[in-house]
Amino acid sequence: MIKFQSLPRQKRQAIREEVLRHYAETDMSYGEIAEVNGVQVRTVEYIIRNFASELSETPVMRKKKKDVSAEDYDALRAEITRLKKELRHEKMRSEALGTMIDVAEEMFNIPVRKKAGTKQ
Repeated sequence: MIKFQSLPRQKRQAIREEVLRHYAETDMSYGEIAEVNGVQVRTVEYIIRNFASELSETPVMRKKKKDVSAEDYDALRAEITRLKKELRHEKMRSEALGTMIDVAEEMFNIPVRKKAGTKQ
């Protein structure tokens, strides 16, 4: 097995992309992905946990059994992490826009927000 961190940056990036591609497009287990890419299973777990949010679309959840498998659980956790990050970002954005409107109203003494129940 290859020591992932000792590889050159470009090679690590190529392996990362291949692992994410296998994760998103196939039904392979972490062990199978590790074997195909010549890395350890924990390297595959690390890549998926930290970089799955970079996927343009989330992998299709394929359910083979009634119980949730470790791969499905990890994929769901990665999706939750990505969604929490997006939510945090949108909350900050909303707060920044609200503050910007408050400052503009105060500086220029112009009401920007519409009053509830007014008709135009």
